[in-house]
Amino acid sequence: MVRSLLNFIALMGFVLLLPFFCIAAWQWGSEDERWLMKVCFCLLSPLCMALWYAVLSRRRFSYLVQVLIIVGGYVGVVWLVKERIITF
Repeated sequence: MVRSLLNFIALMGFVLLLPFFCIAAWQWGSEDERWLMKVCFCLLSPLCMALWYAVLSRRRFSYLVQVLIIVGGYVGVVWLVKERIITF
């Protein structure tokens, strides 16, 4: 049980710190690190937005708001890839 809790804390820490990791990798990382952070950004940024909304709002909100944030985030990621702002 303790191991599961530590894994959960590590995952949430990574997701919350994802914007800072992306900036660091895009500025000072190698090509492989940049590619990996682009993939992580595309997959995890909507979840990161939902978690940051929960942290910054400091109040309870419904599952509908979480789903809308996540779906809107994935729509934004698809738009960024489609407009070639993020390229692989």
